[in-house]
Amino acid sequence: MKQPSSLRRRDLLRFGAIGAAGAATAALAGCGETQVVTQEVVKVVTQQVPVEKVVTQVVEKERVVEVEKPVEVEVERVVTQIVEKEKVVEKEKIVEKIVTVEVAPKLRSVTLTGWTFAHLPRWHKANGDLFAAQTNVKTEWVGVSEIWDKLSVALQTGVGAPDMVDIEQGPMGRYLKGDIQLVDLKPMLTREGYWDKLVTSRQALYTWEGKTYGVEYALTPVVMYYNLSLFEKYGIDPEAGMATWDDFVESGQRMKSASGGETLITGTGTGALPMPMEPMFRQRNRDYFTADGEVGLDDPVLIETMQWMEDLRAEGGIADRAEPWSPGMWGAFKEEHHATTVGADWIADFLRDNVGAEGEGKWRAQPLPLWAGDPTMTDTSCWGGTGIMITTHTQFVEEAWEYIKFGMLTVDGSVRRYKDISQFPAYLPAMESSEISFADPYYGGQDLTEVFKFVARRVPAQHQHPFRPELRDVWESKILPDVLDGKIGVEEGLTQAAAEVRDIIAKGG
Repeated sequence: MKQPSSLRRRDLLRFGAIGAAGAATAALAGCGETQVVTQEVVKVVTQQVPVEKVVTQVVEKERVVEVEKPVEVEVERVVTQIVEKEKVVEKEKIVEKIVTVEVAPKLRSVTLTGWTFAHLPRWHKANGDLFAAQTNVKTEWVGVSEIWDKLSVALQTGVGAPDMVDIEQGPMGRYLKGDIQLVDLKPMLTREGYWDKLVTSRQALYTWEGKTYGVEYALTPVVMYYNLSLFEKYGIDPEAGMATWDDFVESGQRMKSASGGETLITGTGTGALPMPMEPMFRQRNRDYFTADGEVGLDDPVLIETMQWMEDLRAEGGIADRAEPWSPGMWGAFKEEHHATTVGADWIADFLRDNVGAEGEGKWRAQPLPLWAGDPTMTDTSCWGGTGIMITTHTQFVEEAWEYIKFGMLTVDGSVRRYKDISQFPAYLPAMESSEISFADPYYGGQDLTEVFKFVARRVPAQHQHPFRPELRDVWESKILPDVLDGKIGVEEGLTQAAAEVRDIIAKGG
């Protein structure tokens, strides 16, 4: 199934012609900030003016007969004449211009506390300094080791709980059980007009039973990163050679044959790079849980996808496996043993930092290959995510909400975050802003933002569930290793995992 035109996947991305949808959202680029709004109010003045108007006039011929003289004479006579008064309404338009100014609420001079992890304290420090300069509200964000266990205790006891917290999508389900200690942000997002300016499929990660507890940092669009120099070396056009997954397999066979097995098109079969399992499921609009909260591990399409990934390695021999996130995995890229990797926006930094000079100028990105017969034509997926949240233990909900808006729901904050830590925003006005685009020398001058923009509206949802951590533990930690080692089959492993998780849910944990 080839793409009908190279314009859709190559030229469109290269030149940034993203279509009418992009133009519509570009107009929203300034939203979310203090602004002056001009409104037109039309007043209608009515006047009733009486006007005479002849409605009907009928003239008939009447016969007059004189008896004495038998002569008929025709005499013209007006029989009916009706005159009515008609009301004519004249309308006059008076246009008045009213200027309204949105002013941020008066904030208290307080210090907000926040807990986060990994590399986000650096972002919060820079963002917090700018926020304090404009509002006099200070923030103190700290990276917390063993954050998820400590956060669970702090939220349930209220002792030492922060005002705000960053929660990664993996453990999020832990905090959706029992009495939820997080503020529902959906009313504020809706009331202030932000909800429709977000790629709302991403908000599913922090939504449960109609309430949304976090604002997503990043769109995490999944694309295909590839070493262009290897495709050129083996005479394969990357666009045509990866238009569908069938084309991908054919290209992999050509690459393996031409290189004598020294270069394989990818690696597969694990939850890490270069072909991660979860994003591959979600590209086919399947996930660990369904939209209505049911366990989805034993879905036939999910089983088929996992089996296809295993066959690339076991039968096709066009892929192999390295330990996730290990020096060996990065070494496979440096030594040009793997030609591609499926990854989200944040993988751009991982490749740059871990492959380094050996890959500089060689790598590019494009949408994922399509699955043959997929009516949704989904050429992307999602992988990862972190939401910023307000705890119910804070006394400063308004101030915390303003901090979230400042960093997450403005063009400036979203662009700064993307350029600082490679998290492409799920906030539409920022996504379409010209400020977010830049040519990346590591990727041969390609503007990766154009690829992310192109697939943005097709990024599928990742469904959250209170028992998602338990599912991941059963499937990924307990059963998946046996599947990868060939001790049990794919279908058997996924079916077994689904049954165990359903049993855990039925027992309440």
